[in-house]
Amino acid sequence: MTYLLAVVAGIGFVEILLRSPLPRAIRGLGDTAGRAAHVVRSARISDHWKEKVLLAYSGRLLRSTATIGLCLVVAAVPLLLAVLIGNATGADVAGFIMSLPGLAVLTLVALAYAGLRSRLGAVRSTGAGDEGPRSDYGFGARLLHRLALGSDAVAEASFDIEQASRAKAGPVPDAGPPVFVAGLARAGTTVLMRALHSSGAFCSLTYRDMPFVLAPNLWRRLSSGSRRDAAARERAHGDGLAVDFDSPEALEEVFWRVFCGDRYIAADRLVPMTADAEEVDRFRAYVAAIRAGHGGPSGPTRYLSKNNNNILRLSSLNSAFPGAQVLIPFREPLQHAASLQRQHQRFTRINAEDPFSRRYMGWLVHHEFGADHRPFVFGDSVPGGSPDTLDYWLALWIDTYTALIETAPPACRFVCYESLCEDPAVWPSLCAWLSLAKPWPDPGFVRSRTAIEAPYDVALSARADALYQALRDRASAAWT
Repeated sequence: MTYLLAVVAGIGFVEILLRSPLPRAIRGLGDTAGRAAHVVRSARISDHWKEKVLLAYSGRLLRSTATIGLCLVVAAVPLLLAVLIGNATGADVAGFIMSLPGLAVLTLVALAYAGLRSRLGAVRSTGAGDEGPRSDYGFGARLLHRLALGSDAVAEASFDIEQASRAKAGPVPDAGPPVFVAGLARAGTTVLMRALHSSGAFCSLTYRDMPFVLAPNLWRRLSSGSRRDAAARERAHGDGLAVDFDSPEALEEVFWRVFCGDRYIAADRLVPMTADAEEVDRFRAYVAAIRAGHGGPSGPTRYLSKNNNNILRLSSLNSAFPGAQVLIPFREPLQHAASLQRQHQRFTRINAEDPFSRRYMGWLVHHEFGADHRPFVFGDSVPGGSPDTLDYWLALWIDTYTALIETAPPACRFVCYESLCEDPAVWPSLCAWLSLAKPWPDPGFVRSRTAIEAPYDVALSARADALYQALRDRASAAWT
C-alpha cells in the first residue's frame, strides 16, 4: 500500500507540473535572465536606461519565480493526499518518501512517466512517430534527459537499482570476448562498429536505452508500453549515416562520467585515467546487465562497444576484460583533420542555435568538437591555435596517435580506414581475428575524399604523414 500510494502521488506530481504554466515560466525566466545579462554587458546602453530596463526585467523575473513556486506547491498536493491516506490506513508514506530509497524510487517513477508521456505525445503529434532520435525534444523529454543524465545522483541510483534487481540473476553465457572500437572521432569508428553489429553476432547499447543508460533493463520494462519504431534519419553530423532507435551508439561513456568523471574530464581537456578495482568490478557488472538485456535469452550476448573516449582507459578495459579485443581505426591525417574541422564548425553552429544540444553532448562526454570542445591531452599542454584551423586538428591527430602507437596494449589492433576501403584482404582478416562464426560479407567501406582548400602547415602535415605510414605498417603486419 505504501509503494502504491507513493507511485500514484509521483505520477500525479508530474502530470500537474506538465499541465501547469511551469514550462512557460521556466522558459520565461531563462529568457529574461539572458536579456538582463545582455543589457548589463552592453557598452552601448547608458546607465540611465540600464536602470529602467533592469527594473522592468526584475518584475518579470519575480513573476516567473512566483509562478514556478506556485506550480510546485500545487503539484505537491498529490503527495500530501498520499501522506494523509497513508496515515488513515496505517501506511508510512511520509517516511518512505523522505527516505533515500523512497526518493530514488519516486524520482525514477516520475522520470519514467514524464518520458512515456513525452513519447506518446510525440507519436500523436507526428501521426506515426517516424522522426527517429532528434535534438528538438519537448519540455517533458528535455526534463527527463536533464534529470536522468544531468544528475549524477539519479544516474547512480538507477544503476544501483538495476544491479539490485539483477542480484539473483545467473551469469550470462559466455559468447566470446567483448570488442571495443575506439579512436579519434571521424576515423571510421561508427562505420566499423555498425559493420560488425550488422553481423548479428554482437549486442550493444542503442538509442532506445536513452536516457536511463545505466539501467537499460529497468528502463526497457518501464518504457515497453510506449515502444515505437521510426524511419532512419541522417544523424546530426550530416555525413550520410542514418540512425533510428535501434542504432548502436557510444552511450556507455555515461558510466565512466558518473563514477570517475572527475579524474579524466577537465574544464579544457580529457586526460588518460585508470579505473580502480571497484570501478572495474562495476563496469563488468554493467556490461553483464547490457548483455543480459540485449542478447538474452536467445539473442547474441557478445558485447560490442564503440566509444572513442575509451582510448583514455585502454589499460582499464584490459583489467576488466583481459581477453577483450580493441580496434583502433585511423585515417589519412589531412583528410581526417579537414573532417574534424568541418564537424567542429557544424556543431558550434548547432550548439549556438540549440543550447540543449550542447548540454546533451556534455552528458555523453562528446567533446570531440562543437562549442564545448575538449581535446584528448596525453601530455602537459593542449594543442595550440584555433580549432577553426587545420593545423590545430593535425596537431591533435599527431598527439593522439603518437600516444596510442606508443602505449596501446597488445590486445589492440590498429585499423587503417583506407585499407578497409581498398584492400579486400583486410576485412576477412579482421573478421577472422574476432572469431566470427562465418566470414561476414564486406559491407563496402567507401573512402571519402574532399578537396583541401584551407591553408595548413606543410611541415606539420609531413610529420602526420610519417606517423600515418608507421601506423599503416603496424596495421599491415597485424593483418598478414
